Amino acid sequence: MRGRFQVGRVKLYLLDSNDAANFPAHRGITSELYGGGSELRLKQEMLLGSAAGGCLTRLASKPEVCHLNEGHAAFAVLERARSLMPEIGQPFEVALSVTRAGNLFTTHTSVAAGFDRFTPALIEQYLGAYAEH
Repeated sequence: MRGRFQVGRVKLYLLDSNDAANFPAHRGITSELYGGGSELRLKQEMLLGSAAGGCLTRLASKPEVCHLNEGHAAFAVLERARSLMPEIGQPFEVALSVTRAGNLFTTHTSVAAGFDRFTPALIEQYLGAYAEH
């Protein structure tokens, strides 16, 4: 996390992977937006989903609603369910069902070009181990 800003009544948290505590290969993940190809986009979306959840946990914040604008933050849905599993002692499918009502999705780019698509091989490469847990 790079900073917290107050924007009216809303707290805005900026996330940046370019931190000396991160592995050098991970530092450039947030270096550009809408570029770098599918692999970088997948890494960015995974980071956004997991880092947002981790940030909220560290802030002791448990929002009832998670607003996702476009699919870029879609992994936040998985992270919300994953983090609820130990709390309720239930498997992923149950935790996903419990959190589903609090996921609000909106889009302003309702054309195919506005949605990221990833090959099954790329998903397996980066999310295979995550899916097994």
